[in-house]
Amino acid sequence: MDDQGWVPIKLIAGFKKVSLLTDNIQLITDALQSSTVVEVQGDQVRKRIDWMRWIMPPSVHFPTKSGQDTLAARVQNISLDQRAANQSGASNPEDSDAGRPSYGDFSNQPQLFNNEGSTVSAHGGPASN
Repeated sequence: MDDQGWVPIKLIAGFKKVSLLTDNIQLITDALQSSTVVEVQGDQVRKRIDWMRWIMPPSVHFPTKSGQDTLAARVQNISLDQRAANQSGASNPEDSDAGRPSYGDFSNQPQLFNNEGSTVSAHGGPASN
């Protein structure tokens, strides 16, 4: 969603239940055109009334394309770091907790990213970890 509340119709078309109905973007666009709930502008859609309510504050926006590339690189580095730790640290595979969910570890919470791709806490400030 952009800062004016617009969402690409192609994104909506990718939702599982929508994609089970059709993969025809023009059909989805035509159906949305007659809606009294949403408005269509080109290849984007937003709520007609009160769309401002759904805009996230700037400190909580998700990464842009370049931020997503940075995020992908970070995830890849984590994966490589875990693999290296597994190869050098755990002699017995049963001793290693890598790859297992840590249900009691509350520091392993989802993180939000600002426009620059830096992590922020759920309260909008810089993340503590």
